[in-house]
Amino acid sequence: MGRDPRGRYPGGRAPHGGLPSRERSVRQRQLRNRDPVCGTWGIAEDGQTILRLESIWDFYDLILISQLSSGLPETYGASDGDYVAFQLQNCAEKHRLYQDVFVGPGGILSWDMKYANNRGVFSLGQQLVVSVRNPVDDSHLETVFITIDGVSPYSIPMTTFYADLSAYAGQTVRMDVELVAYEWFFHASFDNFRFSESRTVPPVAADRDGD
Repeated sequence: MGRDPRGRYPGGRAPHGGLPSRERSVRQRQLRNRDPVCGTWGIAEDGQTILRLESIWDFYDLILISQLSSGLPETYGASDGDYVAFQLQNCAEKHRLYQDVFVGPGGILSWDMKYANNRGVFSLGQQLVVSVRNPVDDSHLETVFITIDGVSPYSIPMTTFYADLSAYAGQTVRMDVELVAYEWFFHASFDNFRFSESRTVPPVAADRDGD
């Protein structure tokens, strides 16, 4: 598995009251300067409980990573099928997950999402964003969800969100999830991204920015 993160951060405790980091300047770093053991993009079975210090397979770096989050243990539930994607962190970093998708007629995107911000504050260094990007150059087109301090709850159960992407009907776009966890542990899980021609249940109010 390579380096054991427990050797770098004894007990998983964060220096200076923040998420573990070799340098405080990590807040200014981009994804390409990442430490492989800082984050885990994993897949959990429905009902699976992940324990602190348990080694979990990271599908991004293709390694086992020992989980240090103070928010563990956590039990995951799938909203569709038997599996759910999740993100956990060991160090301060920005984490992205995206897929290029074709937007058909109607263009109503819905997805199921659960999160828990263990910092208790949202900021530019501690937020969750779902956005639409250009698949050619990765440029930002629209933000469809963003956590806002004082507005967004710091944790939610698995909840369905909606976004009207009818303006992109007939086009391929990049659906992008960005989890910024520079200040403390921030759990999130995602399931059942899909398109439809209409909303099937009353929507959950989602926070949007002005982009």
